[in-house]
Amino acid sequence: MDATTYTRTGAPFNFLGNLSESQKNAFVSWVNRAKPTLPAVQTFHQVRSQQLRKSAGLLEKFYATSALEALAPTFVKDTWQPGPNGHFPYAARNDHIPAMVVSNVKKVFQTRLVHQDDAVFHMNHLRAQVERQEDLAQYASDGPAKITALLARLDVLFASPEYQAALVKDLTDLYKGEPRYRTNGLAAPTPWELDNRGGNSPTL
Repeated sequence: MDATTYTRTGAPFNFLGNLSESQKNAFVSWVNRAKPTLPAVQTFHQVRSQQLRKSAGLLEKFYATSALEALAPTFVKDTWQPGPNGHFPYAARNDHIPAMVVSNVKKVFQTRLVHQDDAVFHMNHLRAQVERQEDLAQYASDGPAKITALLARLDVLFASPEYQAALVKDLTDLYKGEPRYRTNGLAAPTPWELDNRGGNSPTL
């Protein structure tokens, strides 16, 4: 397979750890063309979150009065964080017989319990979608400043010698007319790599 298949110079920019100057220039050009669309993206997600918030309010109002007891969403953002034992709660061990008794009772009311379980799920789902849309709007809002800082950081990394094998200067640092390093691990070794495979100093 051709090594260039893995090193796209257009979206979605599959660099796979190696990035050349020509790829970086194409990437920066694409980012600069896409950056002006971020305010529209932010507005879209803000409008969508407001629409979902209205739907969530109607749904919560409905389920607060249509069940045997008032149902409410249990979605709280803090509960998504790991507890003191990590992401997995402690599992009680000596509860098999009580669990079986309770499960047999619940079978009688399975339809009712599933209805109420579904109700809470849908309310939580809408709240989670509202949070997601608001997060996407925030990302779009913060985007321009973050992009400027990240692209500047990329320029600094290209100038760092410790990254020269991964960030390949295929436009400004050539050896016998070719880049010193491969832009993809599947590509054939470069003349510089072949001439220096024994650890000798490069001949310029």
